[in-house]
Amino acid sequence: MTNVNITQTSIQFYSTVANSEINAQLIEPNWELVDSQSLHIISEAGVYCFATTSTTFNEQQFDNSEDALTYLNSL
Repeated sequence: MTNVNITQTSIQFYSTVANSEINAQLIEPNWELVDSQSLHIISEAGVYCFATTSTTFNEQQFDNSEDALTYLNSL
């Protein structure tokens, strides 16, 4: 499970693909819905796709991407 620490302006998480910590500033729009189980987080370092089945946001797990997006929009 990947925990993404996220605010309205920044993202931080450990990437197993890059084998390192990712710290980046978000750019507008900050995130977008992909489908019922995934969403994009858009940053200066690139666009990251996260599946809600394997990701927590600020240590909170969501059943679907719509719930995760509602949470992110409340930040």
